[in-house]
Amino acid sequence: GTYFLPQDLELSNQELSYIVKNNNLLKVGILGVGLAIGLILIAKVYFETSYETYITDAERIYEVHISAIKENETSKYSQLSGGTVVGIKELTPEVETATRFTWMGNPLMKTEDGKKYEYGAIIGDSCLFDLFGWNVVIGNPSEILSTPLQVMISQSKANEMGGNVIGKTLTMIDRPDLELTIAGVFEDLPINSQFNFEMIASMPTLKSISWDGSMNWLGNERYKGYVKLKPNANVANVPNGIKAMCAKYLPLEDLKKNGVEVDYTIHPLLSLHMADDGVRRMNYILGFIAFALLATTLMNYILIVISIIINKTKEIAVQKCYGAEARDIYRLAFAETGIHFGLALLLASLLLVVLRGFILNLLGVPLQELLSVNAVLLLLSIFLGLFLIAGVTVGFLYVKAPIAAAFRQHRQNRRKWKQILMFIQLTASVFLLTMLAVVTKQYDRMINDNPGYSYKNLAYTFLSGTDSLARTKIIEELYRLPEVSSVTTLSQLPFNSPSGNNVLLPGSDKELFNIADMYHVSNNYIETMGMHIVQGQSFTEGVNNSREILVDEAFAKRAKDVMGWDNVIGKEIAVSEHTTYSQGPYYTICGVYENIRLNTISNQDMRPSVTFYKQEPANVLTIKFHELTPEALQQAEQTIQSLITHRDVSLYNWSLSMEYLYQNDKRFKDAVTIGSIVALLIALIGLVGYTNDEMNRRRKEVAIRKVNGGELLDVQRIFVVDMLKFVLPSVVIGSIASYYLAALWLEQFSEKISLSWYLFA
Repeated sequence: GTYFLPQDLELSNQELSYIVKNNNLLKVGILGVGLAIGLILIAKVYFETSYETYITDAERIYEVHISAIKENETSKYSQLSGGTVVGIKELTPEVETATRFTWMGNPLMKTEDGKKYEYGAIIGDSCLFDLFGWNVVIGNPSEILSTPLQVMISQSKANEMGGNVIGKTLTMIDRPDLELTIAGVFEDLPINSQFNFEMIASMPTLKSISWDGSMNWLGNERYKGYVKLKPNANVANVPNGIKAMCAKYLPLEDLKKNGVEVDYTIHPLLSLHMADDGVRRMNYILGFIAFALLATTLMNYILIVISIIINKTKEIAVQKCYGAEARDIYRLAFAETGIHFGLALLLASLLLVVLRGFILNLLGVPLQELLSVNAVLLLLSIFLGLFLIAGVTVGFLYVKAPIAAAFRQHRQNRRKWKQILMFIQLTASVFLLTMLAVVTKQYDRMINDNPGYSYKNLAYTFLSGTDSLARTKIIEELYRLPEVSSVTTLSQLPFNSPSGNNVLLPGSDKELFNIADMYHVSNNYIETMGMHIVQGQSFTEGVNNSREILVDEAFAKRAKDVMGWDNVIGKEIAVSEHTTYSQGPYYTICGVYENIRLNTISNQDMRPSVTFYKQEPANVLTIKFHELTPEALQQAEQTIQSLITHRDVSLYNWSLSMEYLYQNDKRFKDAVTIGSIVALLIALIGLVGYTNDEMNRRRKEVAIRKVNGGELLDVQRIFVVDMLKFVLPSVVIGSIASYYLAALWLEQFSEKISLSWYLFA
């Protein structure tokens, strides 16, 4: 009847009173905690899929990649020669504009008043802002990026420098002869973007910093290139323009003689981030974790409500006797569920605000960035979906209450329902716990694995801006410290991405295969790095213009396959960039070192590597300590700083740098850990509640068994056997699901743990 609507409100208030009086705030708290963690993980998943969506017309922008095919092997790279996109724009009618940029590193700059600032910097051409449409605070980007020695900086950097920065000059600490003028300011680029620089220098500035290859057609592949298509352009026609560019500007006949084919492909900007295997797999798994956690939370809530229904059956039956229809009962169910979910949402929101610092450390993204307008709408729709599922389920159970319960004692136990809900909760918990075991074990492997060299007790710093004499003096002074075991210098840190060059035979212009070039090292390299020579010997030190070269085991194997060499020691080779092809100089292989890992386990460079020797110290100073203590590190840092006065010196612990490489994997591990703990606690609370309900339901049976001589073990066996009916299937299904998902996640690593049975037992 019409009287039932106020009755709804009355019962809703009663339900709120019931929550407080019966100390069930813990149960609403579980719902709130589960929602907070599950929804913020979904927000992280959405964040990862939203890269570059802030860019106007992003769907028309493509990144250009190059493919090199040699001896039926295809190598793909996302960096190009400088002139490539210029030629594509010229000869492709579908292209509206094109741009390219190259990295400038993280230069330390000094203003006229002596203040120092560090910038993440690129060198870009005049079409950069035309293509990406980034917002400009002040200045004309096209003019600025066409003018030598002019730069634009981000708004946050401008504010850091005092706000009024136009016309100020910046001097590179490592290049005191080079002055750059700030001519414009652009708005900060968002976090969900691959473009995370704070300074853009004009393309004509490049020739003042290094060699200018901005119009190269082959070689010097250091540029990122992009094209923006015209509205409604047919992307399928773009390859025709690329072919025309290749025919006009590339030496195709010479490449063909060397057995090389070159091609270019375009890739949608919006799909680039998710095209990364590691990002994509991690996103899938975070989504599964969020789903499992939300499912566990929802099932636990419904399980609690079922326990309440058992005590409310008579009350609902009375309402039916007074004319309540199914829709009225559903309205009652949604009113009660709305109170629970409303309180839980408030709690979840409060938790997210209070724990925003923790969320930043856990997910690597500030809370305000995760909760964009679109993300909040998505989370609200998921929340409403959970609310509808809960409301409909509770309403269905209410409607099933028999009218006869109003006239006699009637108790429904809903045992099958509870077992199904417990099965879902436990399956999700087992899935998360076994995933946690795999992720933890793999992470431990990553940070403790042997990369082919020993970085224990190693520290490093950069000697940019210091000449050879100063570097030699620094090394001499470091050897005076009792804490120092040995010192060397490198050109390339092995955990970074090395540049590539090609191997040739003396007198030939035919490039045989590509290698990772570690460039030059100085004295004591093998000793300091703890590397192993497996064949031949190390460099002859103290030699000017050395023509010796070390190669790794992968090189020796590749040389046998390509050149037929059973023994590479004493063989002469040429290496592009180091050799002017058939004119020399040539390098003699003096030794073979054990393979070392280049880059990381999740992104390992599998190319063979080579290393050259140079008597003059290189840019990366590497120190091996007898024992790396904070005091030893500080003493060495002070020694270096006393000899480098033009900038601040920081000495980095190599082990900590290795851990930093895997910070995203650590965050992923931490997210799985928290999700697993919360899901397990929720499942255990549900299991305790289920056991308590079963004990109440079977109280008489238990009493009779005790009277007949039954012991405690017999009584326990009753409940254990009953629970095993849903516990065992949940363990099996949860373990199988986690096995397949763990195998998918492990595919991204070059070295991985084996999925042993005991991880899923």
